[in-house]
Amino acid sequence: MSKEIVNITVTDKKGKTVVDDVVKTDTKGKAKLDLNLKKGKYTVNVTYGGNENHTGNTTAQKLTIKEKAKKTTSKKNSVDTSAYPDYSPKVGNYRLIESQQEIGLIETPDGNNYVITGDGIRTYEGHDSQGHIEFGPTIS
Repeated sequence: MSKEIVNITVTDKKGKTVVDDVVKTDTKGKAKLDLNLKKGKYTVNVTYGGNENHTGNTTAQKLTIKEKAKKTTSKKNSVDTSAYPDYSPKVGNYRLIESQQEIGLIETPDGNNYVITGDGIRTYEGHDSQGHIEFGPTIS
């Protein structure tokens, strides 16, 4: 659903809040917040309160900023690997955006989402009414 409220809080390793923001989901139900953080370790807490169709959900992820991202202009299709630090031959560079039990929802630089499971990378089908990640077949 679009225009749903998502709360995002980022704390540094000393527990000091460095970002406390509210964003709204887009037409695909995705919420995005650009961060400008210094080198260091952070905890990102994301909370969705829910609505009449979906249960609320809270997730926390560790985030490490190793160095300031460098902008590249040499290649048109280059990927900023500091923003997408993980790599898979099937989808290229990606970053983890949510994890539930033994699966992870990932995003690629082109904005596509996939689900990493124990048996491979699968298509992302959305979230069910309880906020659980739903996935389709394994991609080849």
